[in-house]
Amino acid sequence: TWGKRRLAYAINYKTEGWYVLVTFKAPADLPKELERNLEIYDSVLRYLVVKLVEKRSNVKPRAARPAAPVAAPAEEAAVEAAPAVEAAE
Repeated sequence: TWGKRRLAYAINYKTEGWYVLVTFKAPADLPKELERNLEIYDSVLRYLVVKLVEKRSNVKPRAARPAAPVAAPAEEAAVEAAPAVEAAE
């Protein structure tokens, strides 16, 4: 149970409601009967019945890849100083 909470929007002029999560195992025809009963009760504003599908864990984890080698920093090119040339007038 998540308890009493403020609704995202008003439903039948109500702004608060009880949030409940129920997990159960049941025959295949029970969810339909459960939904029919929930529709009858005026105190139930909204409901959602879903089938829980268990994840299969037959997927093998990938082996860790070795880290890519880091390239060595490039050496700076040597710059030669050239004599300054004066502009002729």
